[in-house]
Amino acid sequence: MLETFDFRDGKVNFNYFGKIDYNSSPQEDDYFLSEDMLSLSYADNKYIIDIGWYDSNQSFVISLIKDDDWEFPQKKEKVRNKEKIEEVLTKFIELVYENI
Repeated sequence: MLETFDFRDGKVNFNYFGKIDYNSSPQEDDYFLSEDMLSLSYADNKYIIDIGWYDSNQSFVISLIKDDDWEFPQKKEKVRNKEKIEEVLTKFIELVYENI
């Protein structure tokens, strides 16, 4: 997943989604799930889109960070369905481009 996704001109800091089997449940993929799954930066690191897996929520959390303010993200969404990740990621990238 996300191998062919268009991040536009975002810099991929890391992307570990390729190791996940999207036909399995998150519990079956537990070895590869972590809080550091994907990090993208835009506009010379002014914006960061971060995706991580959080066991406590049993969900992926997608955060849009501005000016390195991790305490107060611009947007944050929990996604339990792996297929919805691309939809939310697209929405967050569009928000970045509306604001730069």
